[in-house]
Amino acid sequence: MTDQELKDLVASLARSQVETSRQQEESNREWKELRAFQKESNREWEELKAYQKETARLISQNGKLIGDIGNKFGRFTEGMAEPSMRKLLGEKFGMTAIHPRSLFHSDDRSRTLEIDVLGYDRNEVRDEVYIVEVKSQLTPQGIDQALKTIADFRELGPASLRHRTIYGVVAAVDIPKGLDKTVTDRGLYLARISDDTFKLLVPRDFKPKAFVYEAPPNGKSNGRAGGRPKKKKT
Repeated sequence: MTDQELKDLVASLARSQVETSRQQEESNREWKELRAFQKESNREWEELKAYQKETARLISQNGKLIGDIGNKFGRFTEGMAEPSMRKLLGEKFGMTAIHPRSLFHSDDRSRTLEIDVLGYDRNEVRDEVYIVEVKSQLTPQGIDQALKTIADFRELGPASLRHRTIYGVVAAVDIPKGLDKTVTDRGLYLARISDDTFKLLVPRDFKPKAFVYEAPPNGKSNGRAGGRPKKKKT
């Protein structure tokens, strides 16, 4: 190897060493940046988890608050409907026993039935039961709930009343357009608030559905939704 070749080799090795050192420094710099980025990411992730936890807490708190407000408004609506239903069920349908917020359980207490207003004739002259579902705002689900309550009454209601013909009433403060017809088409009476009083709102040709599961005792059923005894033939 000539002196020139040796010099060139040494120079090449020196350049290579310099490049290697540069690359090592660059790698170290990038590694530090990566560690800093990971540290910042971890910090942001912890902040995000804390934010999500706080958001979940606020949603739960607000949901409970909204639920409490809704329940209170619902109870307020039921309380406002009670005197109207007492008058309506008593005067129009002849019911002598009217109970707000009636609660019933199955024998094993695994099922519960709550009725907003229950009306019947304690004198057993009229063999009928009126079940009223009260809603602050009427929805299709509310109509379904009224029908389910009627169906469940056969199993969970008082044994002395289960044989009676049942009629359903939906009383609502706010009734979206079209749902009034849905109520009456399904055979339920509809009552709407007017001047702080719930009044029946049904078409003239309305025929309520009589929910009959067993033949009522002879001589006690009038076969009508109006709660009036049959007229004797003369």
